[in-house]
Amino acid sequence: MAVAAACEAVWLARLLVELVGGVVHAPNFKVDNKSKIALMKDPVHHDRSKHIDMKFHFIRECCDRKLIDNEFVGTELRLGDILTKALGRTWFNELHGQIGMEKLV
Repeated sequence: MAVAAACEAVWLARLLVELVGGVVHAPNFKVDNKSKIALMKDPVHHDRSKHIDMKFHFIRECCDRKLIDNEFVGTELRLGDILTKALGRTWFNELHGQIGMEKLV
């Protein structure tokens, strides 16, 4: 899923460069796993990372070439969790308010 998003982001950035004709900043990926960010930035192959699929190396290459940018996002800032996970009532209500949803009833 991350690889598909990276492919689309790189493609859209290149399209914007062609349309606008100027410099477009690299898309910013918000990642919630510090070990993934470390593997994306560190080109050293560790014994524990030899099982990584070739798709992951595409993301690393995009990071090296500054086509995408990665940023760590903690649990409290992951607004997409409301759409993808079963949450407790308090956490659901907090995210509900942060994304701007309102009660209709």
